[in-house]
Amino acid sequence: MLRFHPWKWITFFTLGVLFLVGFQLVPPLFAPTTLMWDLVVEYWMVDILIQTTLLISFTAIFTLVIGVVSAYFMTFYQIKYRRLIEVLLILPFGIPSYLLGYVYTTMHSVTGSSFQWLTAIFGPSFQGIHFYSIGGAVFLFGLTLYPYVYLASRAFLMKQPSVMIEAAKTLGASEFSIFIKILLPLLRPALVGASTLVIMEVLNDYGLVHYLGLRVYSTAIFQTWFNGNDINTAVRLSSTLILVIFVILSIETLLRKQRKYGYISLQIKPIKRMMLSPRKATGVYLWFATVMTLAFIIPVGQLVVWLFNTPLVFLDQAFIDAMLNTILISFYAMVCIIIIAIAIVNYNRYQPSQIKKVVTRITNIGYSIPGTVIALALILFIVPIDRLLTQAFQFDQLILTTSIFTLILALIIRFLAVSSQLIESAYQKMGTKFTSASYAMGKGKLTTFFKVDLPLVNQGIIGASLIVLIDLLKELPLTLILRPFNMNTLATRLFQYAMDEQIIESAPYALMLIVLTSGAVWFASDMILKVNRHES
Repeated sequence: MLRFHPWKWITFFTLGVLFLVGFQLVPPLFAPTTLMWDLVVEYWMVDILIQTTLLISFTAIFTLVIGVVSAYFMTFYQIKYRRLIEVLLILPFGIPSYLLGYVYTTMHSVTGSSFQWLTAIFGPSFQGIHFYSIGGAVFLFGLTLYPYVYLASRAFLMKQPSVMIEAAKTLGASEFSIFIKILLPLLRPALVGASTLVIMEVLNDYGLVHYLGLRVYSTAIFQTWFNGNDINTAVRLSSTLILVIFVILSIETLLRKQRKYGYISLQIKPIKRMMLSPRKATGVYLWFATVMTLAFIIPVGQLVVWLFNTPLVFLDQAFIDAMLNTILISFYAMVCIIIIAIAIVNYNRYQPSQIKKVVTRITNIGYSIPGTVIALALILFIVPIDRLLTQAFQFDQLILTTSIFTLILALIIRFLAVSSQLIESAYQKMGTKFTSASYAMGKGKLTTFFKVDLPLVNQGIIGASLIVLIDLLKELPLTLILRPFNMNTLATRLFQYAMDEQIIESAPYALMLIVLTSGAVWFASDMILKVNRHES
């Protein structure tokens, strides 16, 4: 009798879809080259490689500095208003990079409030701050992506025993020497993983780099596909981008290879926070104030000011539709992603094997692929099926190509890895003995999950849902390409206002997006910090 294994069927169905979608990028690679590709190779390619390399390198360095220093201060010093500062340091994670770019460039334009204020201070000769450059993009990306590094560093440092630090102090080591020679080497696995996530986010971005006029992979793919109407060239650029990503992930693997960290004793004494001297306190609180002001307080404050200068659109039908579309699409995609992630984790968890590990890694590959590439592959996959359906049922138009179904499918492929890793981490802390006992008693997989596993890993699943929801609410490239006609989300409305140079009018949409993402960030950070304190 053929037994129904839900985890196995869902996992292999997901694997099959990924293979079919990914295969669509292969045939165009063997098609004859076009004039557009020749022009890209001759005039654009070097510029694309240089700007992309500079952008990801300096953004990674900038986020490392902000994230590691902030995590060190929060872990090793007694900080007043600790809980408030912890939350404010994480809230910028909920602000999309493109939104921060729209706000800062408008503030520092000739008619912007910051430009006028700085001109009054420095005189008419002041030329303003130029954000339309690699440096401007690095600054803006860094302010929104440093929470990746901060959270990874903070979680790692909170679990470190104080024995090493106390021994180093006994031997006369200074605080700076302890940080450089002991803590940074221990932090390397966490920093490598966090930096890789930052680089993946930068490569996936389209809204900010397009607005700043940078020539990187995502903008080049959009231009050749939509402006040049050359899908083969877009596929070739996507393939070179995938090669770049493969190199980055290979470097990460080499940096982590055969390095394991553990404790020499089961009796781990937690780190004792140090009192701040008046001089150090000034520097530490000034650091926190600068980071929080630049990353969150200034952009949100400016949006609130703009809100009072724009017509009240909260009751406008376009605003309500964009808000509801954002919430519903994000919710539907989140539910699908969590269900599939649970299935994949459970498939690999019980009686693991090398084949299962390979299958799991393949299903999690989507997060390392930029949204523009996923959208391109999905369009190539869906359009032929849509044409067959149109001919078979005599529809007036294509029904799948630009539909909610295709958009949610793309979002699942893109963000599945995020939830899978978080849920897998929750299951690892639980172990397998309870699940094995349930199976030994003859209970089925679904019964075991709902009655045994779910009560034990529900916090991990809720945390994964919130993190995925934040990414879904902010997502722009996939939604911009695959959304149904005349359907907008908060992110696409922001993009349209930016392209029309109506940033001030976008304030209601921007603030609503920040409210939604910040709420999810608040709850997610609260759960993460509680878990970190418990484990430390």
